[in-house]
Amino acid sequence: MRFDETARFDVPKSVHARRFDDELVVLDLARGEYFALDEVGARVWEGLTAGESLSGLSEALLSTYDVEVDRLREDIAAFAQGLVENGLMRVRPER
Repeated sequence: MRFDETARFDVPKSVHARRFDDELVVLDLARGEYFALDEVGARVWEGLTAGESLSGLSEALLSTYDVEVDRLREDIAAFAQGLVENGLMRVRPER
């Protein structure tokens, strides 16, 4: 699945997240699974759940990480895809 750069995401009601220092723990109560995200994953999660688009989040993180913009966009899109595939996020329908 390939996402449009303007795609935005939301979190199902059964999914909860909590930050512990530099780590974010995401719990899917419906499936009884949990995931631990490192500092970078946590920043991406927080950006997506705050309503940032993929392109907006890429631009925001470019100043923080020493990475090429195309690589960052690909990595964020792949991470978002993994979240969607694991049922932790879903693509918000366009209005």
